[in-house]
Amino acid sequence: MIDIGLFLGEYLITKRRRLFWEIYRGHEIEPASFNSSEYLKPCLGGMPRLWKDFPLMTGFGAVRSSRNLVRVPTHGGSRGVILAQAKSALYMSRLPDGTDAIVIGDSSNEPL
Repeated sequence: MIDIGLFLGEYLITKRRRLFWEIYRGHEIEPASFNSSEYLKPCLGGMPRLWKDFPLMTGFGAVRSSRNLVRVPTHGGSRGVILAQAKSALYMSRLPDGTDAIVIGDSSNEPL
């Protein structure tokens, strides 16, 4: 997740040369910023209106959101995309080679 955030931050700096990495230290006109979850975290500065961007948090969010893709379903839940793809690939990989016709079935019960 750090790599995702670093890649995003460096990409943004490449596209907008005025952006730069800095440590978020809050702002006196917004005292709550000294108690925020972003306080003393790396961020991108150089934006208008003293705005900051937190690409490392974006990387964290992407990974946190993607965990739903791999969860094993519970009763009535839907299976994750990555889990479904893995089962499908395992199922397809054990089908025989050759030119004979094959019947492709349901891969949802394929063991991982």
